Amino acid sequence: MGWTVWAFAIPRYENVPVVSGSTVARAEEILGSLGFSAAIGRQEFSAQVEAGSVLRTIPAAGARLEVDSEVLLILSRGPELFEVPRVIGVDEQAARDLLEGAGFRLDVRRDYSDAVPEGRVMAQNPNGGQEVLEGSVVTMTVSLGSAPVTVPSLAGQTASAAEEALRQAGFFVVLVEENSPTVEQGAVVRTDPIAGTDAPRGSTVLLVVSLGPRTFAMPDVRSSTREEALEVLGGLGLDVDVTVVPGSVGDKVVGQAPAPGETVQEGQRVTIYVLSP
Repeated sequence: MGWTVWAFAIPRYENVPVVSGSTVARAEEILGSLGFSAAIGRQEFSAQVEAGSVLRTIPAAGARLEVDSEVLLILSRGPELFEVPRVIGVDEQAARDLLEGAGFRLDVRRDYSDAVPEGRVMAQNPNGGQEVLEGSVVTMTVSLGSAPVTVPSLAGQTASAAEEALRQAGFFVVLVEENSPTVEQGAVVRTDPIAGTDAPRGSTVLLVVSLGPRTFAMPDVRSSTREEALEVLGGLGLDVDVTVVPGSVGDKVVGQAPAPGETVQEGQRVTIYVLSP
């Protein structure tokens, strides 16, 4: 009889079982089968164990523990989530600093936008304020500014039609006029930038419109040599016909048409009469 009482007085030990990943009910069942009782402890973040399941025990699995002792179950809260900073409208470098400083990885993309200035963030995913895992990738799209627009070909069009076409394309227009011997008055001579060039939307295009040929008084080239007369008249943009006076001797201009002082225009054909050399 005394031996039996002494035997039951000897403490009995068991190893704390592995219950990580188990539900609370299953962990209690396993612990109870070994003679342990279970108590619920605090919760801790874990990216590996589902929220509400057992993360670990105190004492740890494998520890020798007297039967009838209490094992504390530490439950998982699931992964710790972090709030994504709001960076839309922020300068690219400042946005990088915010996101990388918060532990996120970046995927930077670029796109055109008429609404968001160049170099600022126009979109992000996940959105600012959303909670995600630490180290998650945040995609941010940085504005390239307005998409470039091709300057249309407008040569020969009227000034009003060309100006409207440029404004419709998104350009500001500055109109200037200049003489042209080949383009009729009121028509477009050229643009700057030239037609076919890509330019930013909202930039300025210079629209050059013809005043028609330049007019001036016909100079007097009589008594000049042929070469002198050709140099003077050609320098004024006149096309010169040379007619040699038959039976004459010398190299002087003896006549001209139109006469000196008459109004002529750039590109007009004129005639000089010269002595035979």
